[in-house]
Amino acid sequence: MKKLFALSVVALCALGVSACQKGSGEAVDSTKAQLKVATFDGGVGDQWLKNAARLFEEKNANREDFQEGRTGVQIHVTSNRACSGGNLEESDLNDDVYFTESVDYYKLTNQQKLADITDILTAPNPDEGDKTILDKIDGNLASFMNRSGKYYAVPFYDCFYGLVYDKDLFKQKSFYLKADGSFTNDKNQFGPGPNGIVGDWDDGLPQTYDQFASMMSKMTASQVTPFTYSSGVATWYTARALTSWWSDYEGYEQTNLNYSFSGTAQNIVDHFDGDTPVLKSVAITKDNGYLLRSQAGLYNALHFARDILCSSSSNYQAYSSNYDVQDAFVNNKYAGGSVKPIAMMFEGTWWENEAAPAFEEAEVMGVDSFNYGFMPIPKADASKIGDATLLNLNESYGFISATCENMKLAKEFFTFLHSDEMMRAFTVETNMTRGLDYTFDEADFDQISAYAQDLVSIKNSQHAKVVYPYSGLDFFINNGSTFSIKEWPWSTKNYTDNPIIKFIDDKNVSAKDFFLDHASYISESEWRRIVG
Repeated sequence: MKKLFALSVVALCALGVSACQKGSGEAVDSTKAQLKVATFDGGVGDQWLKNAARLFEEKNANREDFQEGRTGVQIHVTSNRACSGGNLEESDLNDDVYFTESVDYYKLTNQQKLADITDILTAPNPDEGDKTILDKIDGNLASFMNRSGKYYAVPFYDCFYGLVYDKDLFKQKSFYLKADGSFTNDKNQFGPGPNGIVGDWDDGLPQTYDQFASMMSKMTASQVTPFTYSSGVATWYTARALTSWWSDYEGYEQTNLNYSFSGTAQNIVDHFDGDTPVLKSVAITKDNGYLLRSQAGLYNALHFARDILCSSSSNYQAYSSNYDVQDAFVNNKYAGGSVKPIAMMFEGTWWENEAAPAFEEAEVMGVDSFNYGFMPIPKADASKIGDATLLNLNESYGFISATCENMKLAKEFFTFLHSDEMMRAFTVETNMTRGLDYTFDEADFDQISAYAQDLVSIKNSQHAKVVYPYSGLDFFINNGSTFSIKEWPWSTKNYTDNPIIKFIDDKNVSAKDFFLDHASYISESEWRRIVG
């Protein structure tokens, strides 16, 4: 199993290294064509990019056509904490190629800061059966990125929020499930997970809400804290994770109605019979799209959060920052005494890179391997067992600056980075996946962490689909705040837009209360103003 190695910004600063202003440190070789590449110095790190740059330099050591009078290529990689979308909107793009996050694609294109890369995105790759880079981009996202037939960026990394679980602790405490719902630590007895298929990545994990609740009860009885979360710096991790419970209930087609506003919604809550939602089918158009805020998947996600996750204060342990959460999750089980180990935590897919200080602390205590997994989403009931649906929730992109002086070199390097081979290399280096479709060689599995293996299994599985929450519709694009993944699923009149935090803080608020307040947040008249 691959050792976790990347140093986070926090770790580097603790060591006295100026992580927020790192440069390539290389002297310019004026005999070679030059390219400057910048990336955000966060959870993905920059080693993947440096590896790719060195390989590209080696492959093109004798090229003379990138710049007159020069032979070969020199690529300078700069990683900078300030290299994020908001900062780039306010400053000139002084590097040639960028890979970063928190990007408002439409703002940067409106500012004419991004180069048109349509030619390289639509060029067939003969080494991959003439597949293009555009072929590897999800249709919804490609539609959103299409600006009058032109494209200016590609998605960077996948970002799924959810529960991470400790596989070793699950085995030690027998938290895995047999097909009959009883518990075991014998892999040969694991029942099918939520997708209902035996022999794949989610075996032995809870299929339904009821099984998940039973598992949490067993954790509490075993003196294990079921889950931890950030109550300060990263509270939004929990809200974003809950959106995946919504999309998984609805499934791929029904979730995508929130971005196409065309089709039949099968699970609209018409009214309640007590606390039981009564559903109806509705033909969704641009004119009545606000009704999607009453999808049953939203109610069931709230029910799961309120009545299972947050049903008892013994179910959770809060820490202020995501770094404290990571440290407690990794190291509590080694502390001994009255400190309880933690079975799960709310996090994003980059967490293993960010948690380098926690892993280093464990290594000091003699821990030589780590074994974590991505918890699949349990189903509301047995009738829903089947394919998984996840939301990809990060606004991260790669692009070329419109002011790049050596566009030929920049485009060739950019194309090189988006071959299946180099995207697999990204996954091996970072334990994360790129936000494009690419084949992954099973032989590479032993080079990545157990957690990354789960992510790759999800990407490769025919029983899992990913929704990209974007739309090319004008009213969607022109009302970005309304349709943001923060506002659209959970905004309310009277409550916080984070249901889990609300349910933890106020036991008097029910899932039904939150749902009804959310559903009424956008009225028919307000909707008509939005869509024009």
